[in-house]
Amino acid sequence: MDLNDDRQTRYYALIKRYKGLVYGVCRRRAGTNIALAEDLLQEVWMWLWIHIDELRRNCHPLQERAWIYWRARSVTDFAMRRWKSEQEMNCSEAELSADDEDYNGHRELLRTMIAELDERDRQTMELYLQGYRYSEIAQISSSTEAAVNKRMQRIVARMKGKKMKQWTII
Repeated sequence: MDLNDDRQTRYYALIKRYKGLVYGVCRRRAGTNIALAEDLLQEVWMWLWIHIDELRRNCHPLQERAWIYWRARSVTDFAMRRWKSEQEMNCSEAELSADDEDYNGHRELLRTMIAELDERDRQTMELYLQGYRYSEIAQISSSTEAAVNKRMQRIVARMKGKKMKQWTII
């Protein structure tokens, strides 16, 4: 029996022993969405297959159930965050595509206003638009979170003022 056969045997034994536990975690995370629960279940089993050697090395047999439970929760939490993010992006894209012409005009106006900012403000705004939190922007720009918050308030106020001027000219 080679190592891969032993690994596969251990994996199938885990599935048999803990399928109810793992499925329960997935169902609780997915709520009434059974298809999502099944997707989460696949994510967990895939993760366990990849990390089965870690289970053998780092987990005492009496702690195996708890280890699998907490890993299943962790994997499903991560997958749910990713799924919710994808759902929000799909909704945003659908909303934006309905008003493409209006959206493109606003996007161009936003690009123009960002280009007119000084270097530090432009960097801050670009990081924010990429999804960074204020605390992360503060670390990157070597400042405090309060300073980033204040900078963003000033940037937004300036951009709102320019936007109003732009629309009153048209």
